[in-house]
Amino acid sequence: TITDPQPSLVFITSNYYCSNFVSTPIPRPAFNTQTPTEQQRAEAYNGFIAVAGPYERKGTTLVIHPAVSIEPDLMDGGSLELEYRLEGDRLTLIMNPARIKYRNMEYRPNYTEGRYTLRRLE
Repeated sequence: TITDPQPSLVFITSNYYCSNFVSTPIPRPAFNTQTPTEQQRAEAYNGFIAVAGPYERKGTTLVIHPAVSIEPDLMDGGSLELEYRLEGDRLTLIMNPARIKYRNMEYRPNYTEGRYTLRRLE
């Protein structure tokens, strides 16, 4: 459980979604320079998720089809299947790494199962 969640922004319409969030349990450090090192850029990239595109519902599963992603191999044919539960103003998404399909490769084992609970704001 992440006790100090970092910033995120998620938009969901009737057919499309956009999700941007910091995936680290602590704030990402600022570069404090106009020319960050390769290591600084890699650490910033690894701590950020950005993905958007259409989705479909199949029972209690959301199948998202990234049209835009920080991970190029998810775009143009990749998909993620997320179990979901909607309770009042809360949407809980459960990610199983085995249900991530990349365009040109098998699932990457560096992902772990994740549970994300989002609260509706208007």
